[in-house]
Amino acid sequence: MIPAMPSKRRAPATQMLMQSLHRTPAAPWTFRLYLGANGRNDFTKWDAALSAAGKARRNGSMRFLRAEPPQRWDRPHASALGNHVYVIRFHDQTGFKHRLFGYFDLEHHAFVICVIGYEQGDKYHPDDYEKRTERCRDEVSLGFNQRTVECPWPVA
Repeated sequence: MIPAMPSKRRAPATQMLMQSLHRTPAAPWTFRLYLGANGRNDFTKWDAALSAAGKARRNGSMRFLRAEPPQRWDRPHASALGNHVYVIRFHDQTGFKHRLFGYFDLEHHAFVICVIGYEQGDKYHPDDYEKRTERCRDEVSLGFNQRTVECPWPVA
């Protein structure tokens, strides 16, 4: 009698575990705001000055993005900029191009917004958004809950 060949199919639980080890966590993402080394939240003042149309477009982009894996974060709502830095993109009623720079913290299943900026003439401002985002990532790695707060947007 010839022994049965082992099946190449894995048990469903084992297969699911292997798949989860090789992919980015599923959406929905939470959004977090970076608190600077001084513990200040610069986003509140910026949000208060943002127009109603700007807030609506920001919220629409964020609602869409929170349900998407990072590899599907692309224009018009977002884009990857390299070195694990992403930008959330939206504009207000005047056409002003607002940008929110950040990164994915996979351990906490969150997108951390680090830098407020804008785009003008196909150039991002502030010029050092990448360096600032990297510094943000380094500081947040020292204490996620101490260096970030839950983002109050998008609102439903």
